[in-house]
Formats: sequence, structure tokens, C-alpha cells
Amino acid sequence: LSWGAGRPLPEHTRQARRLPSSGTAPTAAMPDENVTEGLSGSKDGEAARQKMQIKSFTAWVNLHLKQAGMAVENLKTDFGDGIKLLRLVEIISEEELGKYNQNPVSKFQKVENLNIPLKYINSFLKEIGIRNTYSAENIIDEDMTLILGMVWSLILRYNVADISEGDKTAKEGLLLWAKTKVEEVSKGEVKVSNFHNSWQDGLAFNCLIQAYRPDLVQYQKLNKSAKVDNLNHAFDLANDKLEIPKLLDATDMVSMRPDEKSVMTYVSFFWKVFAANKRKKIAAERITNVLQRELAYRDLMEQYKLNGEQLGRWIKLKTDFFQAEPNCNSQAELEVEMKKHVMEYGRGEKPTKLNELNDLEALHSSITSRLASLGRTFIPTEDTSLKVLNRWWEELTYAEQAYEANLRLKLKNLKRVEYYIKLHHSKASKLEDWLGDKERWLGKPADAAANGAAAAPPADADETPPAGPVPRKSSFVGMLKSTGSSFGNRAASPEADGEGAKPTMVDMKALEKVASPPTPKGQRASKGVKVVPLHDGPSESVADVQAKLNMLTAHNEELSGRQATVPELDKLLAKIGELGCPPMRQFSLTNRTSVIKERIKDLEALGTESEQRLREEYAHQQKMDEMRLVFAKKAEALNRAMEERVDTFSEIFVVDTVAEAEQQVAEIDGYRESLEALQCDLDAIAAYAEEMGSMRISRNPYSRFGMPDLLAHMSRCEAALEARQVSVQEALAHQQQIDATKKAFAAAADAILEFVKAERAKLDEVAP
Repeated sequence: LSWGAGRPLPEHTRQARRLPSSGTAPTAAMPDENVTEGLSGSKDGEAARQKMQIKSFTAWVNLHLKQAGMAVENLKTDFGDGIKLLRLVEIISEEELGKYNQNPVSKFQKVENLNIPLKYINSFLKEIGIRNTYSAENIIDEDMTLILGMVWSLILRYNVADISEGDKTAKEGLLLWAKTKVEEVSKGEVKVSNFHNSWQDGLAFNCLIQAYRPDLVQYQKLNKSAKVDNLNHAFDLANDKLEIPKLLDATDMVSMRPDEKSVMTYVSFFWKVFAANKRKKIAAERITNVLQRELAYRDLMEQYKLNGEQLGRWIKLKTDFFQAEPNCNSQAELEVEMKKHVMEYGRGEKPTKLNELNDLEALHSSITSRLASLGRTFIPTEDTSLKVLNRWWEELTYAEQAYEANLRLKLKNLKRVEYYIKLHHSKASKLEDWLGDKERWLGKPADAAANGAAAAPPADADETPPAGPVPRKSSFVGMLKSTGSSFGNRAASPEADGEGAKPTMVDMKALEKVASPPTPKGQRASKGVKVVPLHDGPSESVADVQAKLNMLTAHNEELSGRQATVPELDKLLAKIGELGCPPMRQFSLTNRTSVIKERIKDLEALGTESEQRLREEYAHQQKMDEMRLVFAKKAEALNRAMEERVDTFSEIFVVDTVAEAEQQVAEIDGYRESLEALQCDLDAIAAYAEEMGSMRISRNPYSRFGMPDLLAHMSRCEAALEARQVSVQEALAHQQQIDATKKAFAAAADAILEFVKAERAKLDEVAP
């Protein structure tokens, strides 16, 4: 709510600005200005006044909540979950406040719901100068005083704030309006100076109703002493006849000093029903007749303008169409256009638009005659005037006749060039089919580069070469598992090679397939020829690559013969141009011939690149064979050395002394050094195998052993060495135990001998 400059602030705002600095929000039960207690001057009076507020505010809340099918019974508790307060604010503000929890259970959910409408309420309180705010805790703690104050803020905002009378607004304006109307009806007998005692006897309410509805009540017939009856009479009439809800209780009004805010809320409904409606009715009556007449004239003129603009746009569009060159590039298209012109335009579209022009002339005459009776003239825009539209129609007729003559002449010329176009198409199609076959057969250099064929030889299988330095035995096993390679294993796994490994042989059937290029989709292939791309899959051997080179030589010879068709196409193009072929059609034919020439050049370059690629592949196949043979030799020598080590480590040995056993232990260290030398040889072969893997070599028909075999043999060598070491250690321990036993026996024998000598000496002394 924004209060205008110079307009007095409402009563609740002035009270809020007089609040102490403790931060307490304004409350509805706060004593009014110059009033500190009830009729009895006790706390009971304040309680009674608050009770009256609760009744009237509850009725006001329910008046709006019934639109959402809701109601409150206890203002103190029914706003606790925030749902009814949120719906109330949405209804009276006619705004959506957003999503909320429809089934709040926890206090946190209730606080979230309450914060939505409270944020809205606090925002407009801040706009009118109230710095204090309401919080969710005020409502959850059931602080009745603050809850009533919050409801009163809503009433002021949506029932009282928009009231104005003279130079007064809100409360002062409402009081001035009520005072004026009551005194007019009572001829000054009933005085209204406030919103409490002045309304206590019910006369003011009845006078207010009589001021606008004298058919409902006669003030002079009321008994001034029957206060309750007067109040009920006014409340019933307002509820039944004026649809003003009963917010006040007659007994409460009489038994105590009426609550100012409750009375103000109730009186504001009378202002909304009477004063506002009367002003609207008077204003509406003043302009209704004029508005209806002007709206009718405006609709007619708008309809004329709309129809005129649409007809003018159509005439211009069709005139431009007829003045342009027909967009037909063949005899068939031109015949279809002529038929369309006669059927759709001549028999349908043109007669319809002519009727629209006649209707527009009638509408123009009607509008002109109606405005003439008022002394006014009808002047349409320049583009919709009848003079301009008729001139445009004549121009359209001339353009239409010229268009028809142009169509007939163009059709005659197109029939003469159609034959040469068909002949050109026949020759070009045959050459394009052949070029398409050869392009697919050779493939594209860009594709080869993308697949790495130009820079690296093709792979024997779909495998990824290992990266990084060659690991030792334990790490190399993981590398073999990740690649699935068996370099040189004569019985390679089907997963790696797709078939059992065998010596490389030339497959003559495969070479026959390679000799025939493929047929691209949508093109014709030569009868009886099955096309397979030249570079379809890796080559199997040197002989395979040589066969492809021979086929490429034959292709180059055939290309030279096909190039003789190009001059014939150029001659046909010259004849077609001389006979007046449509520009777009001629451009298409010329462009097609140019594309064929470019394709021939590209095919020549493609053949050169394919030859270079095949020669590189030829050299690569030779290198691959050499690497397979080198690996086979190294693997054979290493396997033989490891078998000898296993035999040496497994030989039977016999020791009879500790010295002999220690000699065997010393030999173990020598054996270990020889095994490390073999491991170095194995690492070298593994590095060589990795190099073969980088070249995508997965099969080796020259070798009996692959890396898994060599690794297994090395494991057997190590196992045999460990077993021999254990046996030697056991023999050493056994000999050491035997020596210890011998030494113990000798010591015992010496002790017995000494004992015998001592006993003999004793005997010698006794019997010399």
C-alpha cells in the first residue's frame, strides 16, 4: 500500500509510529487515541472489547475464506499451520503467493507456510512506514493480541485504505462520509463523530441505509431507546438486502463501549456497497450511449480497413507474381503451372476477390451515409481508398494477361531442348555410376588418414598395442591379459585372431572379391560384377598386396578410356544453351558436368594415393615377416636355455659332510645369477614382442612359443631353483645335526674314559 503525498496516514500507522523502541508490533487491542479503558474503567472492559474484535474479525476472515471452502473458528489457533492465513491473503490480494506445504506436520513446515503470507503482510506494512513486523512465532505461540493486530492490518489494507471522501482518506474519509450521510437523513438529529459511541444506539446504521435505500428503512419510525432492536434491524437489513455480513453483535455494542476497529470494518462495507457503486453507475450512464454508438462506428471502420488492407495485399502479391519470370525448369513443371493458373486462380481465387471488392464498396457507402448524418466524413487510408484499389485491380488484369502469354511461349521453347537434356542425362548417369563404383572401390584418403592407414600399417586383428616400458615378468603377465596377444604362438586363441593360426597363404577367392569395386547406394553397377573395396580389411601377405597393385594398374588404364565421354557432354551443353534452356536448368546441367570433371581429377589423385599406400603396405608386410622370424629364433634359443636350467636344478645330489652341503648352497647363488641372465633375455624378447604389438602383429606361424609359453617356462625354472634350494638347506641341516650328534657322543665317551681312569687309580691305591 502506497499512501499519496499529502494524504494523512491511517490511525493504525500513527499508533505504530508512537510505539516504544522495544520492537513490539502494533496490535489490534491497543487502546485507541484518548481512550485507555472500557466503560467500567477496568480490565474487564478491555477483555470485552477484545472479545468483540475477535467476533468481528473472525466474521471478516470467514467472509473471504468461504471462497476457498474454508473457515476459522478460533483465530488464536486456526492460523497455526499457515494454510488458512496464506489462502486468506491470496483471496483478498488476488495474487498467488507460491507453493506451500499442504499437509504440514512439523513445526518447521508450519513456520515455512506462515512465512509466505507474513512476508507479504510485512512488506506492505513497511511501505506505509511501520518498521515492526509480524513473525511465525507470534502465531504459533498463539499471541492473540498480535494476531488481531495482523488481521486489522489486512482490514485496513483491503477494506479501508482505498476509501476517500473530499480531501480525506482512509479512516478520516470513511468517518466524513458516514457523518455526512447520517446527518442528511436525520436532519442533524443523529451525530457521528467517531467509530464507537456514535454507533451504539443503532440509529446511525439505519440512517446510513436510508440514505441510499429509503425503501428499506424509515429512521423516524425507530424507537431511540430500543438500541438492541435498532442494531439488529440494521444488521439484518444489511445482511439480507445489501449482502453486508454481520460482523457485529448488537448485545456487545450496547453492553460495552464498541470497539472502534470492529465498527470501522463494518462501516467500510457500507461505503463499498453504496458510495463506490453509485459513482461507477453515474459514470457508466454518462458514457454508455456515446460509447456504444462510437464502438459501432469504429467496428465498421476497422472492418473496412481490415478488408481493404487484406485485399490490397493480395492484389500486390498477385501482381508481383505475374510480373516475375515463371519459376519452371521443365516442360512438366510449366504444364502444371498453366493448369494451376486456370483452375485455382481463374475459376476460384479471382472471382472471390472480385466479390470482396464489391462488398468493400458497399461498406464504404454505408459508413459514409451514417457519418454524414452527424456532420462527419469518412476518409480511409490512402492504400484502402476505392480509387487506389480499383487502379490496382486494372494493373493486376494487365499483368495476368502478359503472364499467360509468357507461359505459352516458354512451353514452346522447352519442348525443343528436352531431348538434348535427356541425352545429356543418359551419358552423365553412366559415367557417374562408373565413377561412384571406382570411388567406393578405392576409398577416400581422408578416411584412410582417420583410420591411421596412411601413417601406420593395418592390424592383423582388432587389438590395442600396450604402452609404456616393458615390465618384468610379474607386470608383463598383466600386459598380456590386457592385450590378449600370444606373439608367435602357433595355436593362437580364436578371440585374438578370429581363427586358428596357420602359415600365411594367398586366398585366391579373396583376391577375386577385391578385384571388383562396390556399387554405391542409388547407383547402377555393371552386370555380373560384385564390388568389394580395394582396402577392405588388412592384407594377409606380400602376395596379397602385389595383387592389389596389379588391379590398380588395370583401373588406371580404364580411367583413361572413360575420360573421352567428357567432351561429348560439353557439346550437348552448348546446344542446350543455344535453344534457350531455363537458367536454373542450364546451371544444373553445367554444374553436373563440372562435378563429373572434378570427380575424374579426384579419382586420378585417389589412384595415385592408393598406389603409394599399397607400396607402403608392401614394405610393411615384408618387415612384419622379418620380425616374426627374429622372434621365433630368439624364443627357440631362450626356451632351450630354460629347459637346460630346469634339468640342472632338478639333478639329484648326495652330500656326506657339512662341507659338501655348504658347497651345494654356494652353487645355488651361481644358479640364481644364471637365472637372472635368462630373465634379462626374457625381458628383451618381451620388449621385442611389444614392438610387434605396436605394429599390430598378433600371429606368428614361424614360432613354436609365444610370450605366455616363455613366461610359464621361466616360472618352472624359478620353481625348480626354489625346490633345489629347499633340498640343499634340508641336507645341510641334516649334516649339521649328524656332526652335533657325533660331537656329543665323543664328549660322553671322553667323560666315561676319565671316570674309568679315576676308578682304576683308586683300585691301584687300595691294592698295589
